[in-house]
Amino acid sequence: YASSFEYLLLGRIIQGFGAAGPKIVIRAMMRDLYCGAVLARVFSLVYTLFIFVPMVAPLAGQWLSQFGGWQFIFFFLIAFCVIATSVFAATQGETLAPEKRLSLKVGPMLKTSLRIFAHRKVFLLTMLTAIIFGMKLTYLSNAQQFFLEYYNIDEKFPLYFAFLATAIGSAFFLNSALVVRLGGYKLCTFAIALLCCMSAFLCVGSWIGNGIPPFWIFLSSLFGMFFSFGLLWGNVAALAMEYLGDVAGLGSTMISAGSSLVAFIFASILGTFYGSTLLPIAIGFVVLSALAAICFTIVVNSSHTHAVTQVA
Repeated sequence: YASSFEYLLLGRIIQGFGAAGPKIVIRAMMRDLYCGAVLARVFSLVYTLFIFVPMVAPLAGQWLSQFGGWQFIFFFLIAFCVIATSVFAATQGETLAPEKRLSLKVGPMLKTSLRIFAHRKVFLLTMLTAIIFGMKLTYLSNAQQFFLEYYNIDEKFPLYFAFLATAIGSAFFLNSALVVRLGGYKLCTFAIALLCCMSAFLCVGSWIGNGIPPFWIFLSSLFGMFFSFGLLWGNVAALAMEYLGDVAGLGSTMISAGSSLVAFIFASILGTFYGSTLLPIAIGFVVLSALAAICFTIVVNSSHTHAVTQVA
């Protein structure tokens, strides 16, 4: 057992490294097998399953800690990882052809990484992913305080948390059906427009409510924002992967790492405005939504349509 909070935090950091690997590998494997609207559809179906975890995580954590203490949560995670890794190793084959595998030399990898971010569309779609993740991370970091301090909701918090997560899950499922008919760009345009409207709605509600919006405005705004997140995630990821060509694995790593780093910066900045009212964070959401709209507009009008190639 961890003897201090610092050791627990160190363990969580190591756990984060372990969790990041499968996420990146799965995206690269899907890119090896699919492309275009079909890739976006597969992303959405996979993410529909992913969203089930945050929906049930708070409730599952409550039950596990009540059953065997908070330490039992980590024993459960160990057992789950062992089972999942064993099943994956036994059933999943390699999806990348040998002739398409990258060199592990540092020099070529660095040069290829620079090429990835030098591609205008890939870079802007990475920034768009960072904005979406940054907004969601801001919510996740402060969600319990929002419900408890602003609306005096404590015991029912896991239920509201799960309810908002259904917005993302339903958007993923809907996107899997619509993307092959309408295309990723049209769905992203609608999602960003919805994101801007819901952020503005939350901001106006906060202003009218002297810093704290009525609960129905708070809940409906977040539901709409999360629904737009669900439409954007699968499509933005698929659009970015379209231009990665044979460097899908490295590209997925760079996009995930870059967007996560920028998202953490956004969330950290917004988190400093947390206080007695929600208005500063609501204004921050409006600003980030506007940035998302600008990034996507540039992507749509960009002439960069070539695929990134690896450096030998």
